[in-house]
Amino acid sequence: MTKKLSPRETEVYQLIICGATNKSICQRLCIGKSTLECHISSIYKKKEVKNRIELINKHYEKRFKC
Repeated sequence: MTKKLSPRETEVYQLIICGATNKSICQRLCIGKSTLECHISSIYKKKEVKNRIELINKHYEKRFKC
């Protein structure tokens, strides 16, 4: 079972799923690159994935039950 994301991690997660780049996420959320990288790392651990592609695939597999 995956752990629950924090509110900020949820914002980052949603932007990743929508296809936002790291640069655009930083600008939109007014955070630095290293802060974003910490959020992304935490999201990957909680969602039990290794990278952005796995994260997006897992999101859509769960959503559409492929």
